Amino acid sequence: MWGWEPREFAEFHYNDAGLLIGTTTVREAEFTSDQVSLLLAHLRAKRDMGTHGQPMSEATSSDANPSVAGGWHYEANRVPRTDFAQLALERRMAAFYKKYEGKFSEEEKRAHQWYVRRVND
Repeated sequence: MWGWEPREFAEFHYNDAGLLIGTTTVREAEFTSDQVSLLLAHLRAKRDMGTHGQPMSEATSSDANPSVAGGWHYEANRVPRTDFAQLALERRMAAFYKKYEGKFSEEEKRAHQWYVRRVND
């Protein structure tokens, strides 16, 4: 994970006459137990994250209910933040389907894969 490559060690096996009959290669572990633990913790946190940026285990907790004393509550931002990549995608899709109106079924539209790419001005 941090640019390190594991080492490999070869063990050669010889018969009684001194002829090579095989080799065994042993490789160091690629990740330490700390690195594996860090990755697993990250994956668990990512899996629990809701689309709103808060852990679902907390957002659905009874402590998050504002009518329950002693817990907490959430506040949404007062002004939305614009995802300009998503805005470009939505505009391009709308123009495309307007141009080809009636050509694609709803199933075909859902199967289309759209993407955006960053373009420097």
